[in-house]
Amino acid sequence: MPPQSTPRRRARASRGVRWLCALLAFGPAAANAEGATPELWMGALEPPARAARGLAANDYMDLFAAGAPWQAVGAHLTELLLSKRFVMQAPDDMLAAVVGGLAGRHIAIAMEVMALVPTKQCGLGVAGYGPPDDARQQAERVRRAGGTLDAIVLEGPVWFGHFFAGTDQHPACQMPVADVAKQAIAKIAEVRAVFPNVRVGEAEPVGDTTDVHEFDQALVEWLADLTLKTGRRLGFLQAQVFWQRPGWQDALRATDAFARTQGVRLGIVYNGGFGDLPDAAWSEATRRHYTEVEQRLGLAPDIAAFVSATPRPEHLLPESARDSLTGVVLGYLRFRMITK
Repeated sequence: MPPQSTPRRRARASRGVRWLCALLAFGPAAANAEGATPELWMGALEPPARAARGLAANDYMDLFAAGAPWQAVGAHLTELLLSKRFVMQAPDDMLAAVVGGLAGRHIAIAMEVMALVPTKQCGLGVAGYGPPDDARQQAERVRRAGGTLDAIVLEGPVWFGHFFAGTDQHPACQMPVADVAKQAIAKIAEVRAVFPNVRVGEAEPVGDTTDVHEFDQALVEWLADLTLKTGRRLGFLQAQVFWQRPGWQDALRATDAFARTQGVRLGIVYNGGFGDLPDAAWSEATRRHYTEVEQRLGLAPDIAAFVSATPRPEHLLPESARDSLTGVVLGYLRFRMITK
């Protein structure tokens, strides 16, 4: 977390009421509804990312074949999340196959977007940063493949743009929140020039070492800036939980309370964490996480996103397999009594 001077803290505090009033002036938004059926998202490491890591191809593309064995999950899935790498690097026929397969199943497309722009001094090689105009290029590639973007997910703009220091080799920019918002708004405009009705959300870490009150204060400023300058509320906030760190439960409770207060739809990214686990251990950890969140903690996310940024699980199909990705999602649907 970047050091903050006393004047900066006072300045932010003095502006907080104005920002919050401006945000609330747009009227109430839908809050978490306990017991309501959540949106169901899924995402996995796609072929270009696997190839870049020297991993063998898996059954990812089999998801989009006619009659692929994930009918129950496919009938309930709301969105498939595509990475920037996949959208930009997949061959035309591969991207078209994904778009067509999703359309046939009436599943919407979500896409990750790097909201921040690096400079020569900072941001190069840091997650969440991308060159100017890359969001437009991504959107246009989806359009040319015959797809329509339903949602974009900004990758940790507040965390990577404001709090994260980076490394000696790859320093992050640690910008004021207003500058983070300015850059993100430009990227959002790039996408909306191609898909005017796209929903905009963001994914931020939960349970790391950043003080939760400092983070929430930055988020208030960020949300208000987005609302004032785009005329639209943030569509959702997805919590990327540091499952392995002690205290993530309290941090997630605080994030849930914050989202309810701000009227922002809350998503929780369910996975087995970032360790190199066998498929069975990854799948069991994921089941343990959603059970603890929704049963023991009693939280009811608006979006349940089964997204893995690791090579696990190796297999996505069939949904009848307990340790495949679709099998884990089917287990969640049964846990929520959404399907038998």
